[in-house]
Amino acid sequence: MTLTAAVFPGIFVVPPASVVFTDTTTGTTLGTAKVNKKCVLIKNQCMLSITVPATSLAEGPNTITGAYSGGLGTLPSSGFVVVTRTDSNPTVTTTCTAGSSQCVTPVDNSVDGTAAATIGTFTTNPENETISVSFQTGELPCSTPDTGDPVVFSSTNAPSSKIVTYIVFGTAADIANAAYGTAGNICYGSPEQFITKGFNPPVLGPDGEYYGLLPACASNDVVPPCTEPASFQPGGEDGEDEYTQMAVVTAADPRMGH
Repeated sequence: MTLTAAVFPGIFVVPPASVVFTDTTTGTTLGTAKVNKKCVLIKNQCMLSITVPATSLAEGPNTITGAYSGGLGTLPSSGFVVVTRTDSNPTVTTTCTAGSSQCVTPVDNSVDGTAAATIGTFTTNPENETISVSFQTGELPCSTPDTGDPVVFSSTNAPSSKIVTYIVFGTAADIANAAYGTAGNICYGSPEQFITKGFNPPVLGPDGEYYGLLPACASNDVVPPCTEPASFQPGGEDGEDEYTQMAVVTAADPRMGH
């Protein structure tokens, strides 16, 4: 998100005049745009901008002010705008034609950048099949806080189990890796009952879905849904850390997170 202020500094302006952007709804200073050389000795307006992540704003309407400090021969001034943040994750929908040997969705990313996921099928479907992937911002009842947005998925004409590749990034990856390592941890929610880790029944949530931790697929006594081992990839200087885990799930309409 880019915030821009148009100022008329006049020909007498000199650095370090600046515009400070503040979210007065929360009292948060979002950043400062300093007058640069392109604004010096001009009579027309000068555009000063900063870029901030949308997640720095609270959900709902936010009043953003831009306060110009003034300069030599120019008076301080300010203005404001109301910016509304809506936490909505787009849904990626993939339709595979009848007879396709494999149906795989493109990678879908959560709106805050903490997670990504893709889903693939195991078997050829004699009918057209549609798979939808999205994310929710709220944590699941059995998930670990701050380990990425949970993924939500559904399918039509689904004949078999599917494999979900779920990736979390940055701090979420570091927290998940520190807590679970290669063993991994998947909190799963489904409208249908399933066997959880420890072979206990799932817990019915307030939304009418069942929740619990998934067992490992390696056990001979386990049928989907279940999990594969997790992996951790340090990002180094060029990227964020990544924590990846796959789960084999049923054809129902479930959701999952760490």
